Amino acid sequence: MSQKLERILLLGATGTIGINILKAFKASVSSFKRVAIVTSQKTLETKASLISELKRSGIEITVGDLTDEGAMKKIFTGMRLAAPNR
Repeated sequence: MSQKLERILLLGATGTIGINILKAFKASVSSFKRVAIVTSQKTLETKASLISELKRSGIEITVGDLTDEGAMKKIFTGMRLAAPNR
């Protein structure tokens, strides 16, 4: 029995390649329980219009440090480190 994919966590979603991957998922957001990206505080500031567009389309934005293993485990399991969609 195959398991249905319900959650997606995309790293690098605001980069050159990642944004194209994310666009492919955006069309299917309603079929997933959760679509989230992890980004840095700097990206929130430097790509504010892109982040706003993603939030409006139902993408959850979480701020995190990819080098922090504990933080990434919490994000991956669905715990929020920072309030999304701020």
